[in-house]
Amino acid sequence: MKRKPLFCVLAIILFTFSCDEEEEMVCPEGFSGVHCKVEDVCITQSLDCLNGGACIDGSCDCPDGFSGTNCQFADPDRVQEFLDGGIYSPVQLFRAGIPLDSLYGKIYQGGLIFHLDTINGTGLVAAPNDQSTGIQWGCKGTAIPGAYGPFIGMGKQNTINIINGCSELDIAARFCYDLDLNNKTDWFLPSKDELWAMYTNLHLRGYGQFNGEAYWSSTQPSHTTHASKSYAWILYIRTPVFWVTDNKDYSHFFVRAARGFESL
Repeated sequence: MKRKPLFCVLAIILFTFSCDEEEEMVCPEGFSGVHCKVEDVCITQSLDCLNGGACIDGSCDCPDGFSGTNCQFADPDRVQEFLDGGIYSPVQLFRAGIPLDSLYGKIYQGGLIFHLDTINGTGLVAAPNDQSTGIQWGCKGTAIPGAYGPFIGMGKQNTINIINGCSELDIAARFCYDLDLNNKTDWFLPSKDELWAMYTNLHLRGYGQFNGEAYWSSTQPSHTTHASKSYAWILYIRTPVFWVTDNKDYSHFFVRAARGFESL
């Protein structure tokens, strides 16, 4: 039986390295060389390079537009470029250090970003322009079941319920529901809070060309506050204030459609 050379014995004792039957040192993962002295820190230190970065010679080689030890920071001046490339979603850019303020108003999936859930990555975009400069809410005198949702995330279902509960054709919800814009067909009339988010995150920042004085929401007031058969919420953006109008058939309020997007 061959005796292991002294450097093998010391390696086994001190470094848990081993030698094979040919008396050649077998190095653990991340080490190489005659005496396993060459360390690849990309392996031994588990350097995590983000956003497409690659570990080279112990440090992250970051793709164009990203920086930081782990390529964790995105260049805020290139947000639209990143989104247009289709590789990075809004929430990925947010997690790469881009503030929400730098995401609002950017073009994404057919519209302008005005809301982002930073936990699950879903969000909302508004159509770039008004869909109507004057159209009725519809079905005055009829309470539409299920069209009471005021919160973000409720506009789509409100719209579906309005379509199912109101047979009139020339109404705000149907105008959005039938919209085919920028290769997207899942638009809806925004809820009360979604409309407010459009106002604060787009209009006040100079995005979206909101030219109307007042805009329809898809939200009826609840039974506990108003007789919803003839009422719906509108937003006067010049004030700004929400108002409950008692004329669902009033045809002088504007419409701005919204749609949702999922996280990549």
